[in-house]
Amino acid sequence: MVQLLKEVDEERLYRHILELEGPNDPIYSPEKLDSAADYISSELDRYGLQVSEQKIEVDSTHCRNIEGVLATGENPELLLTAHYDTVPQSPGADDNLSGVSVMLEAARVLSKYEEPLNLRVIGFTLEEGSPEGWRKRMVAAQELGLMDENYNYRSLNTQRLWKKFSEYVLQGRRTGRAIKVSVDMFMDEFKDQMNESELLYFEGLGEFYEEISQGGDSWVGKRSLVGSSHWVEEKSRDIDIAGVINLESVGYISQKPHSQFFPAGMSPDMFSTHLVEDPDIGNYLVGIGDTHSGLLLDLFTNCSKMEGVGLPFAGLHVPFGFDAINEKMFDLLRSDHTPFWREGIPALMLTDTCDFRYHYYHTRADTIDKLDFEFIAKVCKASIATAIGSSSPN
Repeated sequence: MVQLLKEVDEERLYRHILELEGPNDPIYSPEKLDSAADYISSELDRYGLQVSEQKIEVDSTHCRNIEGVLATGENPELLLTAHYDTVPQSPGADDNLSGVSVMLEAARVLSKYEEPLNLRVIGFTLEEGSPEGWRKRMVAAQELGLMDENYNYRSLNTQRLWKKFSEYVLQGRRTGRAIKVSVDMFMDEFKDQMNESELLYFEGLGEFYEEISQGGDSWVGKRSLVGSSHWVEEKSRDIDIAGVINLESVGYISQKPHSQFFPAGMSPDMFSTHLVEDPDIGNYLVGIGDTHSGLLLDLFTNCSKMEGVGLPFAGLHVPFGFDAINEKMFDLLRSDHTPFWREGIPALMLTDTCDFRYHYYHTRADTIDKLDFEFIAKVCKASIATAIGSSSPN
């Protein structure tokens, strides 16, 4: 295996991201989103995988999940996944074209593996949200004259109000507060600071968020994780899945003191680490598994320690299933592993922790020059080794 891991090519990892840099979104860049799907499909086909697509229609928008299969063994399949869409204003180099790049390069290298292997590679669409959600925020703001053609709010007041609205909704979600309560709290505090257009805008946003949470259903798949939720609902029961390695923003590291932060209720001592000297310095990969995913997390941890890999890694095995995590630890549900957890399927989220480390998260500055390709290559090698280990006879 050590020789196979040497096949991982940093230049190829770089070129994938360079080719795919967005924005890739269904509202303002649908052609680029389609082009990204075509690129993933073409690359997987070139590597010899059996390629197919799952068409998704949501909010009158047509999008696609792209998947490729390497099926030379009899064991259950390991899924290697990453979402290829971005938020409208962002090139998305880290979030999440770094994950797509690792997925594609791992598929290329694993296609050369001569032993039995069952691998399914899936590029998910619409992780960042439903088209209707983006329309409510960005199209409505433009129609009301609050946002310009470059997606900037036209006034500082509107920008500040949007940040406060987001904080109220997210903090409420983290603490188990109903969305309607969060929206009402925001409106009560800030409505006197709004002009007529701003009042219409935030009332509309509040109605949208309340609508998608009707009945007390806080399932995040109602407003994001669209592609992976569709895939799990329609296909997971027909496939024997060993586990899922979900790659979510895996390209940024920092050597600065205090560059790593943690969600409320979490601390560094909760993690098992390898090659991590100071957990407050954000120079390592994080892997998180739920109660069903301990064996898969152990496998990836061991693979990160292998000769020829040497990946600095911090793993967290959460001793809860989806329902408890959904209630208490919402920040752990912000990627495409979540629909699998909801169905009790072992899955890991591998991440550089996004906005808990990366200041350019969901901005125009999420560009390829911010990424560390030696680190990305190590993530790729550990993922390849995990795929092989998953297919090895017990």
